[in-house]
Amino acid sequence: MGLSETRCTEALLQHTGVTANAIVLSDVSAFADATAWPLVVLIVALVFRRPLIDLLRRDNVEMKGPGGLSLSASSATVAAEALVQAASGKPEAVTAETAEQEIEAASMDLAGLNKIPRLLWVDDQPSNNRYEVETFEALGFAISQATSTAEAITEATLNGPFDAIVSDMRRPPDQEAGFTLLHALRRVGDATPFVIYTGMSTPAAFDEAVRQGAIGSTSSPSELIRLVRRAMRNNASETGQRRRRA
Repeated sequence: MGLSETRCTEALLQHTGVTANAIVLSDVSAFADATAWPLVVLIVALVFRRPLIDLLRRDNVEMKGPGGLSLSASSATVAAEALVQAASGKPEAVTAETAEQEIEAASMDLAGLNKIPRLLWVDDQPSNNRYEVETFEALGFAISQATSTAEAITEATLNGPFDAIVSDMRRPPDQEAGFTLLHALRRVGDATPFVIYTGMSTPAAFDEAVRQGAIGSTSSPSELIRLVRRAMRNNASETGQRRRRA
């Protein structure tokens, strides 16, 4: 640009009231707009670097819900692995992928609760269910155990209410101890959802359990989780209805 052109430009700027400083500020503003989002992304990445890395690794990622319920990626992994072990040797084997899907679905149900779910587990040989118990504990359940009908009634009376009760069927000498416990609880007005978990279960046994007042009967760890989830949903629905009526 020649000298005369420069003077003309300056004269034009002065005439219109626009200064050279305004042009510079405009350029700076345009530059800031162009770089703002990249800078924000960079800052977020630096500040949240550790959580982002944990999320990508699916390790130590924790989700806390209302009422103290806490679920994490690591506990979900433990739950899935325990579920695979629980199904080992049973007619319905569970693959790692299927276990992960079951745990993910259960986690979604539990995420909506406003409390830590409580489960009463009744079995005269608790070691038979160690992997099943580990699965539920990793999901965030608080589990109490009883080894007899009398102990279960005491536990339910003194330390209830529970969100669900899981019971085996046979506890010598009573070959229908599961139903005995169920009827005893119902007689005293305890309506806690009840699931029979037994070594062998058939469609006929399931139907009979429902007829007796239970949610169902199963020998499958995966189906056990689904039945307990159904019990939790039913409880939540009934609680909501009672609150609306109140």
